[in-house]
Amino acid sequence: MQALVRPCGCVRAAVVAIVMCMCIISSDGSGPILKVEDPASTAAKTSADSVEQPQSLNELLKWAVAHSDEESRAKYAAQADSDAAARRRAEIMEVMKHLEEIAPDPAKLVRHEVAALQRSGASARERTKALFALQKLVEPIDVANDLHTLGGAVPVIEALTSSESEDVDENVVAAAAFVIGTGASNNEKFQQLMLKLGAGGVLVDALRRATSASSQRKLLFAVDRVLLDTDQGRKLLYEKQGIKALSLILKNAASLGVKKKVLFCLSNLWQSDPQCPLRKQPVAEDIAKGLASSISTEELKDSDTAEKVAALLTQLWHAEQCPTCRTHLSPIRNMLQARADAEEDAEEKAFLAGLLAGVA
Repeated sequence: MQALVRPCGCVRAAVVAIVMCMCIISSDGSGPILKVEDPASTAAKTSADSVEQPQSLNELLKWAVAHSDEESRAKYAAQADSDAAARRRAEIMEVMKHLEEIAPDPAKLVRHEVAALQRSGASARERTKALFALQKLVEPIDVANDLHTLGGAVPVIEALTSSESEDVDENVVAAAAFVIGTGASNNEKFQQLMLKLGAGGVLVDALRRATSASSQRKLLFAVDRVLLDTDQGRKLLYEKQGIKALSLILKNAASLGVKKKVLFCLSNLWQSDPQCPLRKQPVAEDIAKGLASSISTEELKDSDTAEKVAALLTQLWHAEQCPTCRTHLSPIRNMLQARADAEEDAEEKAFLAGLLAGVA
């Protein structure tokens, strides 16, 4: 019976009314108001005066509601609804508390990590840990766009200059660049925010100072996301001599992965901007020399490297304003040709032939 009446407050009131009807005592204390009459006397009454006896639970409920006063019903219904609302509020608060435990508010987490980043006396390890935590937090675009409002954008940009300090290693710079690159990925609003706050120039300066593969790779990632995707960003890159910085990284890359990232950035610049200085001498010649001196035959055995080298090679090969580029690039072309000639796999051989088609 409890299962039947639990969902509705008025039904609860009806059940209460049943109990009341069964237990009410007359005001003078003489006994129940409802008295059991003699069956013969009851049968003699007219149909208008007779009371039909309830034969089922449903009829009993209807009878109790009909024979209870409206004020009492309203009182018990209101009490039942109030109790239900209180229980519901308690349940909601319990659920919210549980959600807070298993999935804390991102804004609170961002503020916590920013505080750790800015804590006086924090070690490079502690700052790096806070920055990597922020990098994960800004993966959702909404959180990235709130980073400045939550007080995190400026401290992250400032962390890019940490390599200027003797007591901080490049891990902090790499982690800060990773935060910026992640936030700017497919996010024009964040890109514009970084440019407005001066992150573009700071990134290029940090790239010039970078020596470790980790910092070079993550700074290139951030430069690509913040500066290469917009006209404003590319203009700033040119003003800050960013192409020269990329050329230096290509010559002094700490790993093959860094070289491939530089090749991608340079090729992307050429393709996306007809006015790119890379198309003109002496910048094009400098890049051509850097490409020729930095790529080895062994590195060209990697198909992904060969593809990225061939893309930039083809662009520079046809640079109308750099007639000397072909002279510098011929060794690279010859290495690719030699690899294609020695390749036994038909599919790979066709792939290399396609790369060389642009410099035939």
